[in-house]
Amino acid sequence: MGPQISTNAIPVARVAEKTHIPMISPLSTNPKTTAGKQYVFRAVFVDDFQGKVMARFAIEELDAQKAAVLYDVASDYNKGIAEFFKQAFEEAGGQVVAFESYTTGEQDFSRQLTRIRDSEAEVLFLPNYSHEVPLQAQQARQLGLNIAILGSDSWESQVLVEYPELDGAFYSGHWHPDIGNEQAQAFIKAYRQTYGRIPADAAALTYDAFGLLFQAIQNQGQADPESIRNGLAEIKHYLGVTGAMKYQGTGDPVKSVVIMQIKAGEAVFYKQVDP
Repeated sequence: MGPQISTNAIPVARVAEKTHIPMISPLSTNPKTTAGKQYVFRAVFVDDFQGKVMARFAIEELDAQKAAVLYDVASDYNKGIAEFFKQAFEEAGGQVVAFESYTTGEQDFSRQLTRIRDSEAEVLFLPNYSHEVPLQAQQARQLGLNIAILGSDSWESQVLVEYPELDGAFYSGHWHPDIGNEQAQAFIKAYRQTYGRIPADAAALTYDAFGLLFQAIQNQGQADPESIRNGLAEIKHYLGVTGAMKYQGTGDPVKSVVIMQIKAGEAVFYKQVDP
């Protein structure tokens, strides 16, 4: 079970595939994690779909024709989704006027953000992790870059809602407690009783990943690696706390994307986009 993020999941997936050990990543969205593999699965949508959804959202919902992207070139996740967003935005008729990169650990983004400001972009896409985004947004605002900011599922953190520079920003996510089914509501109740807080995406997806594992074992009646692998591949419908999902010949489930907005110190549900 796991790893969670793509940077770790991709190399571990190679080992799992080589040794024929079934692996389920709850949170890895990079296509490389499962590409060409028979023993590797995930419980989330993939980055090409996520990137396309956010690109279309920028054009159709925000009426943006010029976009800028700032991403970590040293991370498979950040780099991959940045490229998918760029491709989808341009295919939809928009123009990516600035495609800026940095390397993990950098703290000063003024050089890249100045170029983005001067590019006259109408929206800024930051497919970066939640511990990096606040500083990037703060520096962007300090430079007078007062355009809409978009993010990806890596933004799922209660920390981000505390920053006024991100108020009004949109990001893609995997679920929201307000739209959950009965199973989800029962999970939320149990989680709050245990931990004293509402579960975030990672908790819900990990719960679903274990649910998929148990379903595969139940369907096969055995728990050896081959039976688990076959059981996962044959799941045509699984209703988890993050919604319904199914597998169609690969380790990538077919499922929806949720668009969230940071508004007045809260992450609120905006809309759901189905595949």
